[in-house]
Amino acid sequence: MNKKLINTQILCTSKEQGAEIVKFYKEQGFDTKESIGHLVDFYYGVNENGFFDVWSYSRSTILTLPEAKALASDEGQAEFWPDKVMWVWEGLLKPEPRVTFGKKNNKWLAWSSADNLDDAKNIMYTNSWPYASETKPLPKFTKKEIAEKLGVEDFEIEG
Repeated sequence: MNKKLINTQILCTSKEQGAEIVKFYKEQGFDTKESIGHLVDFYYGVNENGFFDVWSYSRSTILTLPEAKALASDEGQAEFWPDKVMWVWEGLLKPEPRVTFGKKNNKWLAWSSADNLDDAKNIMYTNSWPYASETKPLPKFTKKEIAEKLGVEDFEIEG
């Protein structure tokens, strides 16, 4: 099992691509069960425990198939870039801005507590994060949660 692919997902855009995605994860040593890749607009990937599955929503680092193949071939190699602010989070914790500078073993490397480029210049300690995005992830709510916040039993959404 290629541990670098843990916590990764690939969005399937066609049945043909779905079959390629399943084949790829299987070749990397993951048990793809009986999946054939027929679910379009779903995320195929491996969760934090190393289990392959299919989700209707993103729950980890999203890659394209070419990016996943590149990542798989560079086991243990670090990638570095100039400091940039990204949104990072772990599990169900709220995403927060951090200055990132690289990635290794499927974790994003960031300067501890630095949420802007100026602060990062004076920080010497680092943290790693399992999830990151260049854009702030949108919060997801159920209709029930919205109704509870509004203090109503039911509502309609327009537009």
